[in-house]
Amino acid sequence: MAMAGHDLQTSPANQLGLPTAQHGGRLDAVAYRPWVGRDVAVDPSSARVAIATGDAVILATVPDLGPGRELRAPGAHQVAFIPRRRLLAIAGPDGLRIRSLDRDAEPLRIRTPGPICAAVSDGGLIAITGRVSRPHATVGVWDLDRKGPLWTASVRDAQSCAWSPDGVLGVAGHGVSLFAWDGRVLPHFASPDPGPVTGICGFEPGFLFCGSGAAAHQWDLDRFEHARTLPVPRGGGRRSLSIWRGTLAAGNMQRGGVVALIDVESARVEWSILGARAAAFAGRHLVVTGEGGTTVYEWDPPGQDLA
Repeated sequence: MAMAGHDLQTSPANQLGLPTAQHGGRLDAVAYRPWVGRDVAVDPSSARVAIATGDAVILATVPDLGPGRELRAPGAHQVAFIPRRRLLAIAGPDGLRIRSLDRDAEPLRIRTPGPICAAVSDGGLIAITGRVSRPHATVGVWDLDRKGPLWTASVRDAQSCAWSPDGVLGVAGHGVSLFAWDGRVLPHFASPDPGPVTGICGFEPGFLFCGSGAAAHQWDLDRFEHARTLPVPRGGGRRSLSIWRGTLAAGNMQRGGVVALIDVESARVEWSILGARAAAFAGRHLVVTGEGGTTVYEWDPPGQDLA
C-alpha cells in the first residue's frame, strides 16, 4: 500500500469507466515526495526522472528520488528525455526548450505560436504537434544535430504524437496519421471511437492510442490492423500512456485523476491509483505524479517473479 500521497483503490468512481481492479501482481510504494506534477518522464538509459510542475521541472532519481533538483520552466506541461544524451525536452506555452542536464544551456529552442506536445525518437529527431508554425502547420519534426526543422505538415486536430519502435511517427488527431522520419506520408488508420485521438504511445510493432472514452486500442503496423482493446480511465485532453513488460500504466492527466495498471494480454485492470495524473515506468519502478504528490512504486507483474 502507498506510504503517502496517492491512495490505491479497488473500485474507482464509475465515471472513470474502469472495471473493478483485480489486485493481480504486487505494487509496493518505495519513495514519496510532495511534488505535485502535471507530467512525468523517465530516461530510458539511466535512473533519472523529471516531473513537470507547471512552474518548474524537478529532476530526481529512482528508486529513492533523492532531494531533487529544480529547473525553472514557467508553464511546463510536458517533459521528455532525449535518449543517450544528457538533454531534456520541456514543452510550454510558447514552444519547446531543449535543456542540458550538465550546464545552464539550451542547445535548441523551438518557438511556436501556441501550446504544443512533443515526442523524441532514438535517433535525435523531435516531433511536435499543436500550433507548430504559421500559417497552418500542426505537426513538425526537428533534427537535434542539425538544430533545425526537417519538415512540417498539417493534420486535423493534431493532439499529440509518438514514435513507433521502428521509427514511424504517429500523430493523434482524427484517427492516427503516419509519417516516415523524412516526412513521407504513410497510410493512416481511423479510431474505432468517435472524436479525436488524445493519447498515443509506441508499442511493438505499432501504436497504442485512445480518445476521451474508456478504451485504448492497439494497432499492429506489420499486419496493419486493429489488434486489441484495453480498458483505460475516461478523460478529456492529453493522456499519459507507458508500457513495461506487458503492463500499461494509463493516466487521464486531469486534476484529481487516476492512473490504472492494465495487463495487456488479459485486458484486466490490476490496480488503480487515485489522485494521480501521469505515470511512467523506469523498468520495474513506476513513477506516479499528481495532486497527491510523486510516488515511486515497485511493480511485480502477475505471473512474473522479478525478485
